[in-house]
Amino acid sequence: HLLAGTANAVLATHPSEAIARVLASREGFAELGLPAPNNEFTFSNQFGDVADMIAMFVMAIEGPLDPARTRAARDHLLATVEDNRRFWSLVPREGDNDREWIPNKNQQSATGLPFPPEIGPMWLMVLADAEKVLQGQLLIPHWRLGDGAGFDLHAFLQDPPSVDMVGLIQGSSLLPYLRQGPLANGQSLQLFTSYLQGDSALYMVVLN
Repeated sequence: HLLAGTANAVLATHPSEAIARVLASREGFAELGLPAPNNEFTFSNQFGDVADMIAMFVMAIEGPLDPARTRAARDHLLATVEDNRRFWSLVPREGDNDREWIPNKNQQSATGLPFPPEIGPMWLMVLADAEKVLQGQLLIPHWRLGDGAGFDLHAFLQDPPSVDMVGLIQGSSLLPYLRQGPLANGQSLQLFTSYLQGDSALYMVVLN
């Protein structure tokens, strides 16, 4: 579900067209004659590849998003949360200690990573907040707004806009998805991060 959610989020944009357009432009530049390779600090030497990557990203996300894909991405991410809940309900029932990936308190992980006893409940708290954001019960803080309003991710994924980078940065493109309501405060994620002493990103990958 996590992989499918990520894939649908990417495919909701236009990555293939953007990549093809940038690669075609590079071929056009090569036909006209590229600067000779050297160690001098020139824009082409230092920033050409970066400019191409930025162009791919901007070209991919600008324009209409595919609502079927954005809704599928949301549904798969919600299913990821539900699968996590089911998994952690089953973990304490295991009585063996044989090649465990994620152990309970009476087991050891075959990965060699330590798993503190509270990691399961803390991770589920993080996912519970993520679920509320995906369902629109909690809003994402936005720099244009105060404490009583934010960005409704559920509404955005349900009926996505035609993306305009300037409007996205300035905020006008997001205005239809901004509303008053409770905000996600990130406390559960901060607690999870501090509990794992800087290794939280690694554990997020392992736990999913």
